[in-house]
Amino acid sequence: MDKTVRWLEINPACCNGRGWADTLYPFDRLPPGRGIEKYERLWQKSHLAAGIALVFETDSETIGIRWSQHEFEEEPGAFETRSANGFDLYAFDEIDGDWRWAGLTSGMRVSEADVFTLKRGHPLGRRRYLLYFPMQKTVKQAWLGINERAFCRFEPPRKDPPLLYYGTSLINGAFSSRPGLSLAARLAREFDCPLLNFGFAGSAEMQIEVAELIAELAPAAILVDVLQNLDLSLFPGRVEPFLRTVAAAHPDRPILVLENAMPLAAFWRDGGGKAQMYWWNVYRRLFRKVRRDFPNLHYVSGLELMGIDRETGSDSVHANDIGFDRMFRALAGALRRVSPRFKPAVSAAEKKRRYLKHFE
Repeated sequence: MDKTVRWLEINPACCNGRGWADTLYPFDRLPPGRGIEKYERLWQKSHLAAGIALVFETDSETIGIRWSQHEFEEEPGAFETRSANGFDLYAFDEIDGDWRWAGLTSGMRVSEADVFTLKRGHPLGRRRYLLYFPMQKTVKQAWLGINERAFCRFEPPRKDPPLLYYGTSLINGAFSSRPGLSLAARLAREFDCPLLNFGFAGSAEMQIEVAELIAELAPAAILVDVLQNLDLSLFPGRVEPFLRTVAAAHPDRPILVLENAMPLAAFWRDGGGKAQMYWWNVYRRLFRKVRRDFPNLHYVSGLELMGIDRETGSDSVHANDIGFDRMFRALAGALRRVSPRFKPAVSAAEKKRRYLKHFE
């Protein structure tokens, strides 16, 4: 970026994706002092900026980002680099009333002096933008770069009820191509609602403390997607208390409880598929016991999520883009079925008509 750029520090209070203001670090997802700290890995994952997003308005031709991270930063593991480390930019299209992808940071951040250009040389006038934070990085501070004389305004976070997705590394960004294409982000854009991303890689184990935190919030819907992290030995003591705590706090909100998709390796291991079916059956029995008291609970079979052609994985358990797209379609359909809040505002035909207006 050129030297005439003006850098504006991003105020965490302007960002969506934060359920609490009293977090230990500005862009954390869970608050301290609620018992989460005793789960070391979960507490560490809660510092990651997955789902944090800023909406802003500017007429700047160039948009850049620079940022710093905490000293305790851990390596993200075998995640897609741009999803784990990248800032992902969308622009709002006034013609068709939808968010359109606009730019993505490339490369790895080495020092706080590194600057990444998200958009350059597109004189589109004043426009709203949606900036997703990295999914597998902590963010200590971040600055938005705009042309020196450009207008810029950070929008306050939305107040309408968010979609809350509690899940595993799939929701924490594992192998999505970029933050904006992550499953939870796509669902939130589809239904035009804020997002609370409770994806905690390797740590979504139905801890009762997490259920109590979810009970404090006021989401539009809740998705619970934990089976890849939840050991069978934890089923008896955790599944029922967790679901009862969340459902009792939100009796008028739909809660989708998901099985995991069938692991691809199950087809090559002797008895692997039977073992997974056994896990599903145990989980389903526990779910049914709770649902007798809470009809707002809805079950999503793992066989509905990714199909049966075995083309959906980056490895045995993590989805690739095909897998995520199928999960998105399955879960969007499930949400539409259980709540009028998630009915499509615009028909597919109308969406196409608006899109074609760009070429008139």
